[in-house]
Amino acid sequence: MNLMIKSGVIGPLTMITLQAALLRSEGFDVETRWVAIPSDLPIDPSLPPFDNRITVPLSDLGRSWGARQDHWSTQPPRFIGREISEPVVEPVTAP
Repeated sequence: MNLMIKSGVIGPLTMITLQAALLRSEGFDVETRWVAIPSDLPIDPSLPPFDNRITVPLSDLGRSWGARQDHWSTQPPRFIGREISEPVVEPVTAP
């Protein structure tokens, strides 16, 4: 289930990034940016997924991270083993 959820996010992020690269190669000023929940964030697995004890701290974290540029990624993530690693897709520049 974990693999399915992660790959269900990575695929669309990769596709959007590649579409943005194609648009940039055609002269459009477009970029992609995303932020994710850190893998080491402790979440109690015994709580239901939409419990306020989970959603409120996640919302607060997202708001604070979203306000800082250093937390945003511009390239899609990739899998190595069980963890998501740094992106591997190089940006495409217009000729």
